[in-house]
Amino acid sequence: MMQMAERLPEILAEAAQVRHDLGYPILVSPFAQYIITQAVLNVVQGERYKTIPDEVRKYAMGYYGKLAAQPSEVFLERADIRPEEVVQERPAAYHSPGLPRLRAALGAAATDEDILLAAFYHQKLIEPLKKPAPQYQFRTTPLFELIRYLGSQADLDYARIRFAGTEVTLSA
Repeated sequence: MMQMAERLPEILAEAAQVRHDLGYPILVSPFAQYIITQAVLNVVQGERYKTIPDEVRKYAMGYYGKLAAQPSEVFLERADIRPEEVVQERPAAYHSPGLPRLRAALGAAATDEDILLAAFYHQKLIEPLKKPAPQYQFRTTPLFELIRYLGSQADLDYARIRFAGTEVTLSA
């Protein structure tokens, strides 16, 4: 997609046409992305609706809910969408409820957090979260090392240390 910045005015004009052809979908995610994706494809390929992504077709068929307006005949023809293919039921009728399936798959011990993680992320991404956090054991601190060093000096009779608002005096 080299030199696409120069074609931005053309893409924006095409986006307006695509939005019209799709029946003026609301401009929120993911529909705004569908419009722009389709507009870019139309401009880059030099032909309107030569390629139509599946998600754009599903939108026009009503899989995401009732459309604001009927898509244009030009779009429906290019997308090869026939009236009998348009969804008549509620979109949820095409999807089984996910939470009961996840609860059953994860078992009775699964917490709400476990279920939400499984709903939003692939199992490969969740596995590292289940590993216990590595335990860090403090072996030493700078102050401890200083005191140990001073204590090992046989010829040292007295030391006064001021550190972070605290004063320590060592004497033999």
